[in-house]
Amino acid sequence: MAKSRTIILALLLLAGLAALIIFWLRPAPLESDSDSETETTTVAPEPEEVYTGPSGNQFLEEHGSPDHDLIHDMELMGRVMHNMTILFKNLDTRYVATNEQLSAFLTGENPGRLEYLDPDLPIFKDGVMTDRWGQPYMVHPLGTGSIEVRSIGADGIPYTDDDMRYHPAEGVVGNKSDPNQIPVWDQP
Repeated sequence: MAKSRTIILALLLLAGLAALIIFWLRPAPLESDSDSETETTTVAPEPEEVYTGPSGNQFLEEHGSPDHDLIHDMELMGRVMHNMTILFKNLDTRYVATNEQLSAFLTGENPGRLEYLDPDLPIFKDGVMTDRWGQPYMVHPLGTGSIEVRSIGADGIPYTDDDMRYHPAEGVVGNKSDPNQIPVWDQP
């Protein structure tokens, strides 16, 4: 029994000694010589310019542009109205029943003091949002937390054939007296 213990102890001692020799004799890592080797460096890509202004401004950059028409302007207004209802959940439209109130609400006079649109945008004239002809938009709260916005058109007379409106359920539509003749364009 003593002999087997001695053999086991000798084997363990030899295994430990072999491990030590292998560890000691392995080649040391080479030190890099910066003159002889090409250094590789990772260059981070330039960060993209991030827009930091009021979030709704991006929707109205093309509003009133001579490159586009009233339909395009109303689609842009539709995006603003749609995103406003997403940002301001449970919107009580009694407090945005007029263009003046809606304009003030969108430029920061709201419970969260969130400036969704910059009041210095060209769309604002005398504190109200205006169409491409400088006419104030007509605002119609729908009582469902959403708002219809109407441009009274180039003639400046409301409810004539050149009017255009954005309705949340219908998209951008023209103004005709016969509802069956209302042209409907793609909703933004």
